[in-house]
Amino acid sequence: RILVTGGNDGMAKVWDIRIKNCTHTFQAHKDEIHGVAFFPNGMAFATGSEDYTCGLFELRADQKLATYKDDAARHPISAVDFSKGGRLLFSACGDGMVRIWDTLKARFVGGLFGHKANVSKVSLCPDGKAIATCSYDATVKIWN
Repeated sequence: RILVTGGNDGMAKVWDIRIKNCTHTFQAHKDEIHGVAFFPNGMAFATGSEDYTCGLFELRADQKLATYKDDAARHPISAVDFSKGGRLLFSACGDGMVRIWDTLKARFVGGLFGHKANVSKVSLCPDGKAIATCSYDATVKIWN
């Protein structure tokens, strides 16, 4: 019944589709937002931005919980998704890498390497056992 949008102004908005109204607004990023994903329990969401960062937002508390940033990265985040339990956040990056973040500790824990161009989408399979990525290098990869 709710959805999240990310704007070119760096704002993330939460909409109640039953009443067709914005219920929360977050100044999420300094630049445009390219990707949003709901936390598995539906009570939080992540964003990925042109400003090279990801954010985690809690709906009940109406606040930003964490910012995920790789200081060495100089490429935008084009998409985000969570692991089945929500412990990991995957961010598709412009440098061909998918960065993996620990959502509880708010730190980088690893990466998926293999694309030769911008990773445009990352999506977890419903059973949580594989991740699909696609890239501007015209490939789709399945990681398990």
